[in-house]
Amino acid sequence: MTGRKPQPTKMKVLKGTDRKDRLNQNEPVTEPVAKMKPPAYLNNTAKTAFRELVKLVGADGMNVLAESDRAALGMLCDQYSIYREARNEVRKLGLTFESKGRNGKQIKARPEVQIMNNAWDRVAKMLVEFGCTPSARSRVNELEKQEKDAFEDFLNDNKKSS
Repeated sequence: MTGRKPQPTKMKVLKGTDRKDRLNQNEPVTEPVAKMKPPAYLNNTAKTAFRELVKLVGADGMNVLAESDRAALGMLCDQYSIYREARNEVRKLGLTFESKGRNGKQIKARPEVQIMNNAWDRVAKMLVEFGCTPSARSRVNELEKQEKDAFEDFLNDNKKSS
């Protein structure tokens, strides 16, 4: 039985779950990046997704993207592109096709449906890794609101004591 995957310290800080006694003191420190060139192997759909995600999780957005994340982000965008291609084929051809077997006509799922589903599963898992799911965003927004409220409370307390 496996436990939860460890999260980077930056994600813990954004979510407000960081505790000094549980932080990895030997965690490599990386500089957040605002711009990153997509890997050459990506097609146009994947490159567009790559650029959009860099804006979202890079230094201009959530500020959790490091240069060392380029390969993982590239794989995420590659799988997204595969999903889109399979999805387009399913739209054109439909979810099923008829086949003749020993028992007569059979209705089977198109192979593109399985390809689409597998790619979507991989995309969804990688989005969680980068903090790009709705629940991850809501946690980050709550943290920002809590920090702002705590800061406002601090300022208000100082005004009262002056």
